[in-house]
Amino acid sequence: MDRPGTISRAIAELRRMEKDSFFRKTAAINLLFTSIVVLLVMICAVYRSIRIVDDNITSAISSMSWLLAQEESTCQAILEGKMEPSMQEALDQVLENTEYVDIITIADCNGIRVYHPDKSRIGEKFTGGDENRFTDEQNSYVTTGQGTLGKQRRVFTRVFDKEGNAAGFVMVSSLTSHIYENYGVVLLAFIPLTLIILLAAVLVSCSIAWRLRKSLLGHNPAEFVRLFIQRNEMFDALEEGILAIDCHGIILFANRAAAQIYHSIPEKLQGHPIRQVLFECRLEQVLETGEAEYGREITLHLS
Repeated sequence: MDRPGTISRAIAELRRMEKDSFFRKTAAINLLFTSIVVLLVMICAVYRSIRIVDDNITSAISSMSWLLAQEESTCQAILEGKMEPSMQEALDQVLENTEYVDIITIADCNGIRVYHPDKSRIGEKFTGGDENRFTDEQNSYVTTGQGTLGKQRRVFTRVFDKEGNAAGFVMVSSLTSHIYENYGVVLLAFIPLTLIILLAAVLVSCSIAWRLRKSLLGHNPAEFVRLFIQRNEMFDALEEGILAIDCHGIILFANRAAAQIYHSIPEKLQGHPIRQVLFECRLEQVLETGEAEYGREITLHLS
């Protein structure tokens, strides 16, 4: 195989097509349409993925807040105003190993903390102003607030003692900065995929334009229109009548002279079987045998 020669011809063909305005326009239109579709699909996929991550974050901090609020040791720590070191270590491990959970705060009904990741803040009053939104019907809620460690998405869950009285609350949150980092991870994961798909779209668009150009024998539609008009004008200028048929004997073309013989116009002859026009016509036999016939006289029956 002459690979260098094949590659050279392919490169020469690409350069020639680059100068072809029809090829460029067709490829550009295909690429534009494909790119718009790809981008819309990817935007929807990214949005959907971010929504899933967002729901997972809210679900994670909500579940953790509810679990801690159900623990008897949590209520006991609130009622005693202090937490055992072993429980503090356990909560520190939870913060270290649980995805999306950045902060856990446990406080009494007055907002005095009995647990906080920053041990120096234990015993201080809870900040943010969104810790008192509990109602008789609502014992858990989600907010976005500004805490001592930054802006957070927070889930508050009320803690009850054995008599069913409110003893305090558990707040579990995820820092907004970490939430945006997770959004960024999703976005970065889609960028290479989007680029690969766009590259494939370029190749497909060029392939479609090349195949279309090849099917048009290297011409663009404007050239075909010009050639068609030139052909009609040339054949219509002849004094002899000309008829052309397809393999089924249907008239494809009739010039003006042929139509005038039948006191008609070319368009009315086209599409009719040749034998409705020329009863003694042998064009079908010529198609079958492949042998031309010259100088043969036939009789026309004009009505």
